Amino acid sequence: MARMKLTLPGNDGAAASSFAHVKMRLANKGRGQFKAEANTLWLYDAIAGSDEEAAWFGGVSPTAFIEQLAAMSGDVVIRVNSPGGSVFGAQAMVAAIRQHKGKVTAQVDALAASAASVIAVNCAECVMVPGAMLMIHKAWGMTVGNCDDMRQTADLLDKIDGTIADAYAKKTGCTQAEALALMAAETWMTAQEAVDAGYADSVLEADTQAPQARWDLSAFARAPQAAAAPTAYNDADVAYATDMAALHRQAVTIAKAAIASGQDDCIAGYAGEALSDALECIEDLQEWMGERGLGGQPMPEPEDKIDAEAARQMRMRMADAALRSAPI
Repeated sequence: MARMKLTLPGNDGAAASSFAHVKMRLANKGRGQFKAEANTLWLYDAIAGSDEEAAWFGGVSPTAFIEQLAAMSGDVVIRVNSPGGSVFGAQAMVAAIRQHKGKVTAQVDALAASAASVIAVNCAECVMVPGAMLMIHKAWGMTVGNCDDMRQTADLLDKIDGTIADAYAKKTGCTQAEALALMAAETWMTAQEAVDAGYADSVLEADTQAPQARWDLSAFARAPQAAAAPTAYNDADVAYATDMAALHRQAVTIAKAAIASGQDDCIAGYAGEALSDALECIEDLQEWMGERGLGGQPMPEPEDKIDAEAARQMRMRMADAALRSAPI
């Protein structure tokens, strides 16, 4: 008798094996969150197929999702940042969404991948935040058994793929075959590409809320590098980056004043070293914030780097002079 566990919709390539998916689920465990505020559900986590799966691998179970949705009345917004998960868990959530007596809007804040995309397209409306992505692909499964068991699993995966493709076709107006072709290719869409293809209805230009969870997407064959960044962060991390960037900018100003107006060559050397270090730190912090869509102030002017180089050359001349004057 086969023992089978179906996971999330996935690609059939070697890089996207079911074992890689299990590893990815464990890597993402504890990174996300699921909460309800007023008439907003924050689906910032993987999708589990059951309470037991959620306990082992993390994620939001259908039970938890349905309980929160059932407690709401009127229109609901589901804010999505999810790497996907169990297709059956997603389908149970979709059934609850369809039965809800009010409009349900999916707002993709960062990522609606795999099973999460199934939820997004089954809502009455799907809007995308600039910089967000939506990904569709074919179902994965893991089976232990003989050749008959494997064939049964393959047949079942074909049926699951057809069901998912039908949902995509209904949303977009494409054919099932066209949807299946995009699923087989593991297709990643930007916000505008999702709108153009009909998977989303609009790009929400006015949104200012930065998503606070990043996912390990190593099991996917074609995950964009930015979307796959595994680093989680919170308000404390953001505060450090912004505050330290501000302090380093002050250091740049102080060092420039010393280089421009000071008379002591030693201080000029110290200032040049501080200026060079401050610029490097600012650049690193700006890159960190930029990767997470946090913006920030622009880098110091290009002439600051010229000042740093001039001070560095002065420091080298000072060191050379000291060596020449040292007693033999």
